[in-house]
Amino acid sequence: MGGKTYYFCDDGSDSNDGLSPETPLQTVGKARTVFNKMDAGDQLRFCRGGVFYVDELGKKSKWKNGRCRKEKPCLLSDYVKKGGEGGNLQRPVFQSLNGSSVFRFVNGGRPRHQEGIR
Repeated sequence: MGGKTYYFCDDGSDSNDGLSPETPLQTVGKARTVFNKMDAGDQLRFCRGGVFYVDELGKKSKWKNGRCRKEKPCLLSDYVKKGGEGGNLQRPVFQSLNGSSVFRFVNGGRPRHQEGIR
C-alpha cells in the first residue's frame, strides 16, 4: 500500500512513536487522533490478543479523514506481536465502556461519498 504504518497494542504507550511493533501506541483515543491526521495509504494496525477500551463521547469519538480514497485507502487491520502466537491469538477486541460506538466514521459536514477505509 505504501505510506506509514502505525502500531497499537494494549501494552504499548501513547508516548511511543508507534512506527514499529516494538514501539506501539496504546489507546483508541490516540488511534483516532492518528487516523484523523494520517495520509491516504497509511495503516493502523492493532495487536492480536489486545483489548482496547473506548470511553469517548461526542466530537471526541469521531473518526474523520477525507484523504482516504478508493484508489489509495487507509487500512485498519491486525498484526502479531513479536514472539506472539500468530494465528492462535484472538483478533483485537474493542469494548465500549459507556455504550458509545467504537468506530464512528463521519464525513466533514458536506455530503460526500464515504470511501477509502478498509
